[in-house]
Amino acid sequence: MFHIAFGSRTSGFVAVNGLGDDSASAYVLHTSDGGATWRPQAIGTGSVDALVAGDASHAYSLIGQKFQNRRRWLFGTATGGDAGSVPSLKIAAKPASFTKKSLKKAKYKVTITGTLQGAEGGEQVVVTVRPRSGGPWRSQTVTVGANGGSFSAVFTVKRPSVAVAQWRGDSGRRGVGTPILAIKVR
Repeated sequence: MFHIAFGSRTSGFVAVNGLGDDSASAYVLHTSDGGATWRPQAIGTGSVDALVAGDASHAYSLIGQKFQNRRRWLFGTATGGDAGSVPSLKIAAKPASFTKKSLKKAKYKVTITGTLQGAEGGEQVVVTVRPRSGGPWRSQTVTVGANGGSFSAVFTVKRPSVAVAQWRGDSGRRGVGTPILAIKVR
């Protein structure tokens, strides 16, 4: 089931079934810039059964677990769900644009590189790509290096596409997402 709730023009939440390799946890993606970026927030184990946002800061989610005797928990926030310092996450495509001929020569492979500011190494970033015209998202979970927080993922791309990266955060840093990156094919 799909849930979306906006408490203002710029602040909203979307429920997602897991994030990258973590399909057992309930997540919401939160935006405070009208959807330009979406940062993941892990809520608990299970799936989101309901989601409502009263305003830009207040939101509530009902999480269900699939056990023999189904259990539900109500979670709420008065701060938009964000806690900790605000890291920076950036991505780029190498190369940034292709001609149809150069894409074929590259065997339809594009490398998405990125950096997570303040990384200690070992953080898991989810890089996701899909055709610009629509279709399913394809995700890879990559491990961030201790070498300045860099990471990379290789995707097969056959037409103009878009990419984003997201990191779920940890106990001292909030989750973060990148703006959409266009992969151009001329």
